[in-house]
Amino acid sequence: MLRVKIKFLEYLCTLIFMIFISCQNILEETSVDNTPPESISLYESTYVTKYSVELIWSKNKDVDFYSYVIYRDTISNVTDSSTLVTIIYDQDSTRYIDMNLDLERKYYYSIFVFDKSGISSMSNIIYAITEAMDYSLKFDGINDYIEILDASTLDISGPITLESWIKFYGQSSGYIFWKYIYYYDYTPNSDYKEGNGHGYTLQIDRNMRLTLDIYNGHGGRGFLQSSPLPIDEWMHIAAVYDSESIMIFINGVLDTVETYNRGIDTNSINVRFGNGYNEYGSSFHFSGAIEGMRISTGARYYENFNPKYASEWNIDEQTVGLWRFDEDVGNTLHDYSGNKNHGVIYGAKWVLH
Repeated sequence: MLRVKIKFLEYLCTLIFMIFISCQNILEETSVDNTPPESISLYESTYVTKYSVELIWSKNKDVDFYSYVIYRDTISNVTDSSTLVTIIYDQDSTRYIDMNLDLERKYYYSIFVFDKSGISSMSNIIYAITEAMDYSLKFDGINDYIEILDASTLDISGPITLESWIKFYGQSSGYIFWKYIYYYDYTPNSDYKEGNGHGYTLQIDRNMRLTLDIYNGHGGRGFLQSSPLPIDEWMHIAAVYDSESIMIFINGVLDTVETYNRGIDTNSINVRFGNGYNEYGSSFHFSGAIEGMRISTGARYYENFNPKYASEWNIDEQTVGLWRFDEDVGNTLHDYSGNKNHGVIYGAKWVLH
């Protein structure tokens, strides 16, 4: 009799479990709405730069939401055959910046909302025209800077080109570009001895000279200073290391050159624009404005050249970081190189060039 009762209980438990699974499947099936998802509203873009358009839209609230799919076209008839910009799976995400666009061109956008059944609804269509206004960031020489997290693409050990457009206010010395660490190590047989630097920097010194410093980490240092720089004038600066020498160009003209062939030792320090520290821990802030910064592997310049504006810099296989300084709003400095080394702006103010 006991065995019969146990068998009955086993059968009853199995039946209850099967009923539970069936109910769960029914609930899952009924949670998927076979009707088209609620369409969203794409708002007129109020943040448009020379090369980017910010898109903002209303949130879809369907329980079976799957994705937002953004399409772009150069004609007003935007469809799902237009250029696919991106797919966003986060239902709460209602903002996206479309980058690396052409200058002074009209772009049309629409967003398709997809549910889990693969059914979609299309938003309204908006357009935006990339503008040709020039912006820059103004650094007060006190506590303004930009910081970019360390990345392998910025850890360059061989030939390199640093270039930028700057206006120096002449109030103090300061770092324009900084990725450098200085070790004090008195441990016997250590790889790092007192005076060993790792990385590279670009600075304006107290005598208003542009200074390039590169270090190989084992007592080797490439140090080069330019002629005094003009004050309150926009100028293109370029510092080059080609594995045999280091060079500084001012407005495309070779200003000074020095032999150096010992390479660059990498480090894990974050990159900074507008601020840096020397080997004694002293901080030096740049006083002036910056419009454009590009880091390239290899030597781009060997002789005099006609500098291009930051808006004209091409993205090629040498480009590891390209910041055009054209946002005009917000605290993010976007990297257009494709490596996503975006910077956080601390204090510096957007101004017209």
